[in-house]
Amino acid sequence: GTTLCCLRKRCLAKMDARFACFPRIRAPASIPRNSCRQGRHRTVTPRAAGGSRKTQPKSKAADQRSRTTQSDSKTFFSSFNAPEWLRKREKREVDEFETKDDGWDRSWDVPWSGPTLALGALLWLVAYVSSAALAPLLVAATRGQDISQEETLTLAILASQLGQATGTVGALSLVTRGELFKVLNFAPWKLEDGWFRTALSAIPIAVISVAITAVAASTFGVDRISGGGSTEVVAETLSTTPASATALLLTCSVFAPWTEEIFFRGFVQTTLSKWMPVPWAIVSSATLFSAAHLTPRDAPQLFALGIVLGLTYAKSRNLAAPMAIHGIWNGSVFSALMILVASGADVNEFLSGQGNLSWIGHLP
Repeated sequence: GTTLCCLRKRCLAKMDARFACFPRIRAPASIPRNSCRQGRHRTVTPRAAGGSRKTQPKSKAADQRSRTTQSDSKTFFSSFNAPEWLRKREKREVDEFETKDDGWDRSWDVPWSGPTLALGALLWLVAYVSSAALAPLLVAATRGQDISQEETLTLAILASQLGQATGTVGALSLVTRGELFKVLNFAPWKLEDGWFRTALSAIPIAVISVAITAVAASTFGVDRISGGGSTEVVAETLSTTPASATALLLTCSVFAPWTEEIFFRGFVQTTLSKWMPVPWAIVSSATLFSAAHLTPRDAPQLFALGIVLGLTYAKSRNLAAPMAIHGIWNGSVFSALMILVASGADVNEFLSGQGNLSWIGHLP
């Protein structure tokens, strides 16, 4: 018995020394019976007086411990097949390493190339123009009314935005061969990633940035450029009827942010980061974002908002964050305009710069 105990301790010491460089791999707590050479460490009883050498009987608890250690030793020694708990821990650590916040300026892993970007932009433009041209005609023909009717016009705007959203998602999914949503990572249900907290913290930054940009643009006379903005188009169709108000609210705060964020942040910004640093990709996508609205007077404010949206997406790595900011911004502007209409105020005066908070009246 003493010899066997010394042998077990010596073997354990050698195993601990051998596997000291593997901190994640633990040696078995004890050398199980029959785990090495057959019969090497069998426990036997000393020869009794007048008796013979017999195998020591084991209790149920000892038998269970022996089976457990044999199972652990088999898992450990069989080609180093890691147990389930070890594989799960390693996978969790790898995922944390890959997704850890090591800087917002890391590029996206984009599998498509430059021609895909050009083709996607072309198809997005086709979807945008065709939806804007065909949706009013289809709505007017369906309702049997002229497009100048208030309710028909709001429904035409909603149908046009729905067509743009459907066309954008379909075209980009086609040119990227279904890899688009794997790259842009639209996962609003993953609140544990902190994207919603990032979006809420970015809203005050967006308000301050747009306000400063509006003051600077007014100083240089940019606000005196002729031509209305996207907000004026919505203001002309504002109505207190429930159907029209609901259609415009869905258009401004749901479908427009969905379409624009998928294209400008999810597709353009991520693709450009393949060839240029992420800050320059954000600036480029914000420039295209402001130019696509075709409102020169609102271009500086839209550019500032596009920068904040791009930074938010780069920080959170979840497209739900800039989409939430975009939707909250548009919904707030639309609600402010509806309050002005309900109170009998002059919306055109508010938007022309004579109101105290006219800088916030911009719908991206």
